[in-house]
Amino acid sequence: MTGAREQSVVRASRKVLHAAGAFVCKPDSRALKGVPDDCATFRGRSLWLEYKRPTGGVLTPMQRHRGEQIMAAGGIWLVVTDAQQVRDALAAIDLEIDQAGRGKKAA
Repeated sequence: MTGAREQSVVRASRKVLHAAGAFVCKPDSRALKGVPDDCATFRGRSLWLEYKRPTGGVLTPMQRHRGEQIMAAGGIWLVVTDAQQVRDALAAIDLEIDQAGRGKKAA
């Protein structure tokens, strides 16, 4: 039952990513313990998404460690319990890039 709720978060989040034009893939979690469920590239930014059910989803210590490694390398790590979190992250990336672009034009 809990897997079904997490799967609805996965499906909705992937739909948001694809609609925004992101490239999305599922890493082979057998190759590296704790690797997030999905990775995506959006406007040149690397996003790593760990999906959890909306209530009661808990990160393992290795998942948290992988997230810290991703962020230390400059990637964006999200623990997603609702597709709105993905929308918000994409909007923040859009805003950051658009503001940087305006800054370059003004210079």
